[in-house]
Amino acid sequence: MWSSLSKPNQRLTLLYLLLLLADSAGPLLGWPWLHTFCKPLLMPCLLLILWQERTLQRLPLTGWWVAALLLSCWGDTALLWGDEPLWFMLGLGGFLLAHVCYIAGMARLYRQVQPGAAPAPVLAFLLVSAYAVGMLALLWPHLGNLLPPVVVYTAIISLMLITAMALAPRLRKPASAWLLWGAMLFVASDSVLALNKFAMPFAGAGLLIMATYGAAQWLLLQAIVRIAAEKTTS
Repeated sequence: MWSSLSKPNQRLTLLYLLLLLADSAGPLLGWPWLHTFCKPLLMPCLLLILWQERTLQRLPLTGWWVAALLLSCWGDTALLWGDEPLWFMLGLGGFLLAHVCYIAGMARLYRQVQPGAAPAPVLAFLLVSAYAVGMLALLWPHLGNLLPPVVVYTAIISLMLITAMALAPRLRKPASAWLLWGAMLFVASDSVLALNKFAMPFAGAGLLIMATYGAAQWLLLQAIVRIAAEKTTS
């Protein structure tokens, strides 16, 4: 994986990992300012990777990835302000719109690539829907007034994963694996966040949430970088 990245991509990825580690280590070391400083810088670091990858200029759907990262930065920043419902809703709204952008980008790419030996999208729909319903059943008694927005968000992020599961088999490796793992880790991160916030708080949740979230965003980014490189050289 590492050798397939360009040199600027490798350097910025190292910077991204350092920011992610500092963000996670801050609260553990009793330095909350590290979390406050580093978290808003994560998505701009990924945007720098997009900016320096010249092959992406020839891929029209790159704009959807840029918008998704900007909206994710909005969500990250809003959630920094506290656990009050207003900031939680603003953060949730940012990530909801980010998932809409990922869905739009993947849907456009789905129409461009040749069909492969892929399972029917209905299978992905059934699997992800079953998981989403199970999560909502577990969270339902604890959501109160936040039930409607959480249901909407769950539907949108589930659709993002379904779209990735439908698209991934049509792509070449490793882009297919990166896209699928990125989408799955995003769902995993938000699942842990929801369980920790509403149903069953547990020690180390913050570290697990950030590790899966950071990996998810990086993998989704690298998938589109790889797809752009293949389209340029093909």
